[in-house]
Amino acid sequence: MTKGISYSTPSPSRPSSRSLGKKRARAEDDELCSSPKDRPRNSKKSKSCGSGNTTYRAEDALTVDEHYSDNGGDIYLRLPDGTHFMCHLEKLKAAGGLFEDLFSLPQPARDSETPHELPFCDIYQEIAPEQLRYALDFIYGKLKLLRRLRTGRISLHFSGALAVLKVGHLLNLPELRKAALKALHLLFPCDSDDDRWPPVIHGTNAPTDLFRRIFPIEAVNVFRQCEVPLFAPVAYYYAAQLEIDDILFGVTRPDGSIEKLSDADKSLVMKGREKLRRVRRDHTHAWLSEHGNVRGEVEHQLHGCWMQSNAYTGQSCYAFIQKLKADWNARGFFERSDCMNALPQEALDILKKDLCSTCYEFYRPKISQGVWNGWWELPGVFGFESWKVLKEGQGKLSDGWRE
Repeated sequence: MTKGISYSTPSPSRPSSRSLGKKRARAEDDELCSSPKDRPRNSKKSKSCGSGNTTYRAEDALTVDEHYSDNGGDIYLRLPDGTHFMCHLEKLKAAGGLFEDLFSLPQPARDSETPHELPFCDIYQEIAPEQLRYALDFIYGKLKLLRRLRTGRISLHFSGALAVLKVGHLLNLPELRKAALKALHLLFPCDSDDDRWPPVIHGTNAPTDLFRRIFPIEAVNVFRQCEVPLFAPVAYYYAAQLEIDDILFGVTRPDGSIEKLSDADKSLVMKGREKLRRVRRDHTHAWLSEHGNVRGEVEHQLHGCWMQSNAYTGQSCYAFIQKLKADWNARGFFERSDCMNALPQEALDILKKDLCSTCYEFYRPKISQGVWNGWWELPGVFGFESWKVLKEGQGKLSDGWRE
């Protein structure tokens, strides 16, 4: 995998650049890659930047991330937009992967004659400052992607996990990628017996309603970029719950940028919406949609229904279920696309009250099984073969990453 990092060490004649990824074609770009000591001085007078007896060029001024400045670090990481992050070599090396290989090399010396004083390493990949900040927070131990709440539930730092995944993938940092995938698995499960889904989400930078519109599109885009097909079905499922305008035209962030799907993903999501409706009717809620279609009241007699009028409804269990089915049809509940949503506890409590105990015990496991039956159908809805094939494919992709 080609990773976009360039790092230079000084030599007696000119900077010698080690680069991975994009090559530089212009001499001035090589000068920007080098440590400040190796840059040719401009003989022309320039605007002063700094203090003391030394005059610096204005273009030498750094844009330093406020969270990673003046921390005693010994190297800068510089993004394409010019943002610098002061880091410690030992921390970067401890992250493993490319950082360990790169920063184990001999390092350029400090240069007290410039305002920078530190060498810097250019990152050419399109990584936003916020994303690199999250990744560094994780490396420095400031960010926990998962945390357990007092209630016992697990909370996921979604924005942090997605950023750590992207940075880990683009910069070839396997440990970061692995940790991010482990955390994101809670929100994008690939096992039907994971009872922690859905997790609590924290660390979002947008209002709740806006986050719910943005995160499915973000996830689809990052999983495609970072080669995570295993999480794609659930990401597409979340996207299919969005309003059609959001699917087709994207969602505007508070900063004015737009998060949107590719044309191919728009097509997958729109087609998937229709298929999800069939899954909801034929699998998730088959316990209700198929009720009374064949044997009528006989099916209740077979599982031991009392066949008496309920004190609350004045109806038999069979008549109550038939009325419930008619209500769902009339209100379009079978035509919704949220096939992975189980009945809420309030609905189960109503069923328990309005059905005899025998019928409730008969339907309760069918209701639970219906949700997982729908879950098993999810890959096929979005053009994948099965969860098994996805896991095998993801395993082969993971084999290409150094442990």
